[in-house]
Amino acid sequence: MFQLLFIAFLLFHGFLHWIGYRRAFRDSGSSEENSQANTNKKIHDIVWLSCTALWWMSAIAFYFNADWWWIICVIALIFSQILIFLHWKIARYGSLVNLLIAIPVFFTFSSRNFERTCNNEILALNQAQENRTLETISDSSLNNLPFPVQCWLRHSGIVGKEKIQRVQLSQTGSMLTQQGGKWLSARANQYFTVQNPAFVWTVNMEWPPFMSISGRDKFENGKGNMLIKVASVYTIANSTGAETDQGSAIRYLAEMVWFPSAALEKYIQWEAVDSHSAKAVMRLNNQSVDAIFSFDTTGNVFRVEALRFGEFNGKYSKEKWVVNCSSPKEFSGITIPSKSEVTWKLQSGDFTWFKLEIEDILYNQPFKLTSR
Repeated sequence: MFQLLFIAFLLFHGFLHWIGYRRAFRDSGSSEENSQANTNKKIHDIVWLSCTALWWMSAIAFYFNADWWWIICVIALIFSQILIFLHWKIARYGSLVNLLIAIPVFFTFSSRNFERTCNNEILALNQAQENRTLETISDSSLNNLPFPVQCWLRHSGIVGKEKIQRVQLSQTGSMLTQQGGKWLSARANQYFTVQNPAFVWTVNMEWPPFMSISGRDKFENGKGNMLIKVASVYTIANSTGAETDQGSAIRYLAEMVWFPSAALEKYIQWEAVDSHSAKAVMRLNNQSVDAIFSFDTTGNVFRVEALRFGEFNGKYSKEKWVVNCSSPKEFSGITIPSKSEVTWKLQSGDFTWFKLEIEDILYNQPFKLTSR
C-alpha cells in the first residue's frame, strides 16, 4: 500500500510541475520583453518540463524496483527546489512536498550505503579464499572421529567429494527481536570461508508499517561483530568484545552442519559423548569454544547445543543455546538440515527467537552478491 501511495505522490508532484511548465510556457509565449529575457524564460520552461519528466521517470523506476530510482529523485528534488525558490510566493508549499519525498530517498540512500559496506566485507572474504587447493575427502579420513560423527559425515555425502572451502546460502524465516514481541519476517544471505573460518551474514526484516530492520553479523580472525540498524540509519546494536567473539565462534561451529566437511578441519577436535552425540571443540587465536552435536539413527544432525554468551536486559551472560535441526534436504549432493529453530534456555523460560529455512546453497563457488 505504501509503495502505491508513494508512486501516486510522485506522479502527482510531476503533474504539478507540468502545470508550472504550462504556465511558464504561456507567459513566455505572450512576453514582449527583449530576446535575452525570452531566452531565459525558455530555459525556465525546459527546467519545468525536465522536472515533470524526472518525477514521472522516478515513479516508473520505483514501480519496477530499479536500484537507481532514488538517484533520479535526487536530481528532480534539486531542480524542483530551485524552481520553488524562484517562485517562492506561489510555490513555497512545494518545499514540504519535496521534504516528504526526500525522507524515503534518504532511507534508500542509507540502505544502499549499508549494503555497499556489507558487500565490501563479503568481497574481502571471497578474495581471501581465492586459489585454495581443494582436497578430495576419502573414507579413511573419517576413521579417527567418534562413531556418530562418522555416520553423519558419510550420510551427508561428502566422501569422494572436494572439501568445502567456500559457502553461500540464502535463508527465509521469522525472528523475534525481544521476548514477547511480534514475529518479523526475515530474508538473509550468508557467506562462509572454511580454511580460515569466517562468515558474513546479512538480514533484512520487515518492521510494520513502513520500516525495516537491517542486520549484519560478522566473524573473522576469531572476532565477532553484530550490527543492527533501523531503516539502515539508526543503530540499535553494535556488539563487539570478548562475549561477542565467543558467541560468533559458537555460531560458526553450530552452522557447519550446512557444510559438513568443515568437521575435518584441523582447528576442530571431536570428543565422544555417547552413541548418538559428540562434542566439537574449536580452537582459534587462543580461544576455545565447544558445542554438543546430537544425531539420529540415520546420521542426520537434529540438535546442536552450547553455552553461549548473549545480551539480556543490557547485560551479558552465558546461557544454554540450542539449535533444533530438521527437514534434511540435498543440495549439490550434500545432505544438510534445511530448517532450524534457535532457542535460548533461560531461567525465565525458553526463548525461541529465530526460525529459518535454507532456500539455496552453493559450495566452492565465487561469491555472488545479492541485493536486499
